[in-house]
Amino acid sequence: MNLLSRILLSIYAAVLALVSLAAMVITVWPDVFNNLSSRFSFNVLENRSASLIVFLIALTLFSLSLVFLFSGVGFKTSGRTILRRGDMGEIRISLDAIENISQAAVKRIPSVRDCRALCTKTKDTEKVTISIRVIVMSDTNMPLVSEEIQKKVKKAVEDCTGVSVLGVQVNVDNIYSVMKARVE
Repeated sequence: MNLLSRILLSIYAAVLALVSLAAMVITVWPDVFNNLSSRFSFNVLENRSASLIVFLIALTLFSLSLVFLFSGVGFKTSGRTILRRGDMGEIRISLDAIENISQAAVKRIPSVRDCRALCTKTKDTEKVTISIRVIVMSDTNMPLVSEEIQKKVKKAVEDCTGVSVLGVQVNVDNIYSVMKARVE
C-alpha cells in the first residue's frame, strides 16, 4: 500500500469513527437527532452551495469505500512472487518455492548438515539472488563446498523454474561435529 492510499485510508477511518460516534450519541439521546436534523435541513439543505459541498464530500467517501472494498477483495500479486508469461498464460512462482528448491539442492550435498535459504528478486527484472546459510560437517573444505552449493542451487532453480539466478551467496553459520561417547 503506497503513502497516498495510507493517508486516504486514515482520513476515511477518522470520518467513519466520527459517524459511528454520532450514531452512538443519537441512539442514547434521540432528541439530539431531532435538533441536528432540523438545523442541518435549515442551514445546509436550503443553501445550494452548502448542499453541493455536502454532496461532494459524501460522493468522495462513497468512492473511497468502493476503492477500499475492491482493493481488499481483488487479487494482487504479492511482492514475493515472480511473474512469467508463457504461451498459455501467466505463471506465478513464489519466492518461497524457490527457497524450498534451493534448500533441497543444498541438503543433497553430503557435507552439509543443515541449511536455510532466503530469496530476493530484483526490482526491474524477474531475476533472483539467493542467500544460503549452512551448517557444515567439521571435516569439510569450506571453499569447495561453498562453490558446489552455488553451482547446484543455481542449476536447480534455473532448471525447475526457468528463473534466472543472478547470484548465490553462501554463509557458513556453524560447524557440526559429532561427539563420540567414550567408553571406560
